[in-house]
Amino acid sequence: MAEYENKKMTMKMLVVFAGLLVSLPAYAKDHAAWYQVGIFSSTGQLSDGTFANCYGSGCNSYSAGHNIHFIRTQDGMYAIEAPTSVGLSLFDALVTKGNSPTVHKQWFMDQLHEGDKVLFAAGCDKHNNCQFWLPDPDKPGKEFSTVGYYRADHAKTNTGTLCGTGKLKPDIEAQVCPAKPAPAPAPSEITPPAMPATQTLDWKTYSYFSEGFSAAFPSQPTMQKQNIQIEKGSIEVRGYMAIEGEAALLVEVCDYDSAIAGRDPDSVLDGAQNGSITNVKGHLISGKRIAFGTYHGVEFETENDTLHFITRIYLVGSTLYQTLTAAPLGKPYADSTHFMDSFQLITRTSN
Repeated sequence: MAEYENKKMTMKMLVVFAGLLVSLPAYAKDHAAWYQVGIFSSTGQLSDGTFANCYGSGCNSYSAGHNIHFIRTQDGMYAIEAPTSVGLSLFDALVTKGNSPTVHKQWFMDQLHEGDKVLFAAGCDKHNNCQFWLPDPDKPGKEFSTVGYYRADHAKTNTGTLCGTGKLKPDIEAQVCPAKPAPAPAPSEITPPAMPATQTLDWKTYSYFSEGFSAAFPSQPTMQKQNIQIEKGSIEVRGYMAIEGEAALLVEVCDYDSAIAGRDPDSVLDGAQNGSITNVKGHLISGKRIAFGTYHGVEFETENDTLHFITRIYLVGSTLYQTLTAAPLGKPYADSTHFMDSFQLITRTSN
């Protein structure tokens, strides 16, 4: 029973932990060198499925969807989905235990009319599934990053595959080989040109004596806090977060005081790790027990459908510290280890 209550408590705590990622932006690097001009054709709707909200009195089902925009070029049609809000999607997934749709943003494409010109860059694979970058008209120098697909007006077919091989019946060859269409070139995969060396970020150590820790961030972190209810009352979770590009760097502090008194530290940490993975519908890539001086900790790497996480959690007395980096799937944050290693315990003062 104690283990069950402990897991319930740590899962509630982790809902707030990851919820602070709601400000994670959907912007990418500048791709102006690859922009092309398209003509806005129309907007459609893609279904995200049917979901249910369940309460004590029953469940209410609803259908969700998001916009997809069609852009005409001289060679074919691009379909560009509304960009996702990574942080809000994660937050909703945590609160509903995965029973929620991906949250898509409202953006300038929702207001366009047929015939309007659009600037965009597209990188498409051999199946014409594409990554898109579009300049944000409200934030010069920033881009939206999203996904979609491309359909060429003259797609490559298989009609000429066996022409001249003698394997086709004469009447079949007469139908397909003389009229073999010359396929229009599909958009090639974009291989970005070599970027100049990234400038050294102005990392700075920030000390929070009232919280008992210091850590290095690439920019001034913002503090957010929230009270949550647990079985033995209310606790406050405080998070310190900085954004670098598409990544979020986070340190969070939660004082449990007597709520976990006498509980095995490894059991508390295991519950925190398992709850974190479950609530984001992720899967464990790797994990291990670690130590921070005499204190117990865990380090683990996880992924879900949209995000890649690296997390360390330490139990210091009755205080739980979490350091975490989150970045889009396929783009692990390169400075995670530097950030994690910068975390230090310092003499804690009263508020």
